[in-house]
Amino acid sequence: PATEPTITVASVNAERGDTVQIPVTIEQNPGFSAMIVKLSYDSDLVFKSATLASGIGGQFSSSAKGWSWITGSDYTGNGTFVTLTFTVKDDAAPGEHAVSISANLGDISNYDEDDVIFTLVNGAVTVPDIPVATPTMTVGTASGRVGDTVLVPVTIEDNPGFSAFVLDVNYDSNNLTFAGATLASGVGGQFSPGVNKVSWINGSDYTGNGDLLTLKFTIKDDAEEGVVVPVTLSYTPGNLSNYDEDDVDVAIVAGSVEILQHVHAYGSVVTEATCTTDGYTTYTCSICGDTFVDDVVTAPGHSYVDVVTDPTCTEAGYTTHTCSVCGDTFTDSPVAALGHDYQDVVTNPTCTVDGYVTKVCSRCQDSYVSETLTATGHSYAATETVNPTCTEGGYTVYTCSVCGDTYNDDFTDPAGHNYVATETVAATCTTDGYTTYTCTVCGDSYNDDIVTAAGHVWDDGVVTLRPTETTTGIKVCTCTVCGATEEIEVPVLDYLRGDINGDGVVNTKDLTRLLKYISNPEGTEVVLKACDVNGDGEINSKDLTRLLKYISGQPVEIF
Repeated sequence: PATEPTITVASVNAERGDTVQIPVTIEQNPGFSAMIVKLSYDSDLVFKSATLASGIGGQFSSSAKGWSWITGSDYTGNGTFVTLTFTVKDDAAPGEHAVSISANLGDISNYDEDDVIFTLVNGAVTVPDIPVATPTMTVGTASGRVGDTVLVPVTIEDNPGFSAFVLDVNYDSNNLTFAGATLASGVGGQFSPGVNKVSWINGSDYTGNGDLLTLKFTIKDDAEEGVVVPVTLSYTPGNLSNYDEDDVDVAIVAGSVEILQHVHAYGSVVTEATCTTDGYTTYTCSICGDTFVDDVVTAPGHSYVDVVTDPTCTEAGYTTHTCSVCGDTFTDSPVAALGHDYQDVVTNPTCTVDGYVTKVCSRCQDSYVSETLTATGHSYAATETVNPTCTEGGYTVYTCSVCGDTYNDDFTDPAGHNYVATETVAATCTTDGYTTYTCTVCGDSYNDDIVTAAGHVWDDGVVTLRPTETTTGIKVCTCTVCGATEEIEVPVLDYLRGDINGDGVVNTKDLTRLLKYISNPEGTEVVLKACDVNGDGEINSKDLTRLLKYISGQPVEIF
């Protein structure tokens, strides 16, 4: 323990990349009310903050160069006063990294403005010495059989960081064929596998560890089985470098591909037994072609099925023997042809077509004509007399009594029409009038003596919907002859109803102007169309009364 006023910066241990807190403590404090302390530290440390201990109070200000503190009375406490926080750089050198404080005379004083003298003890952050690991690129192992494609992994450990490489792929070309490579997920950059080479470049150093590449090889069909084939990578100086264009050295651990002895993979082809030859199964290894025959099945012999073909009129009969297994066939047991059995079939003649006798075989329906029967000819007689009409002539129908065939003869001329007037229709307003003439024999008719329609005679009409200043009205006119009606549009009013003086509004001025007009029509100017406000066709005191009601807001209609 200190025997005099002392301010001590603690010493701590930390790993690279750690964030550490360093307490600054006070012992044997005589009391002070203001402090200015300068701070210095090793360049392998990064200043983060300086914080005043909880409960001290006062005004505190800090930066990477130190801190200042002031309060209104002397602080006499001991223990932690300030806590410093630093981060150790990732590439910090092993050993002690100093953290120092200093203060000039007058920088620490009490409330009476007297100097307070403290012994200042510096501290440090100690970083342990870590053995430097050797960057290592390891080529893995794989195994397979002749014809297989195998994948050989490549990993990186203790990676110092590199941004480009060109690696040579080394292997036994008598047993393997290089079939390409793929870059591990997450590595990034531009990767290009070539002929026995792999190339990669990136815009910054890749410092990751673990999976880097996968090499692909095909085991040749004539490769030696049961051997382990070395596989490795190599590079020449300048073909593995970082973004600063410095060479990067890595140790490369070789890998291998084990070519396994193949296990026969026999496929089988079955040759089925026939009636006359034995069957068997041929077994062949799909890898090496080794083959042997087994599973012999003895020929079973023919199994015949008999089918009898009966004789016909012209062909002999026989028996066919067919093997149901292989289809082998032969015939025997012939039977002579039967010959035809003809019967007569008579087709009688008609009036116009000859008949004939057909010989037809009762068994096979073979046929031929043996005799012709001459046509009999028609036997006509008059069967119907058709009288003439006004427009068509008459005639006699002759019919064959045997076949019903007919023809017409003995023609006479048409009789012609004998028209008389049978109806007179008067003209109307919209339709023409006419006289109808009708044939007294056949009823045919036509119209003549046309009288043109006279057309409607309209009255003055009745207004059913009065027009307003903004909407059209409707007037219904009636024909005085036929009673037909027609709607006529009444134009929008070209004046304001009730606007007697024409000033665009309806008010008491219009009432006064209408009164003057009724008293003196010749000496008063009015909008005449607007004066008959009750619509009775007259301009008098009734219009005054109607307009007064309208102006006062009563529910009356004005015209």
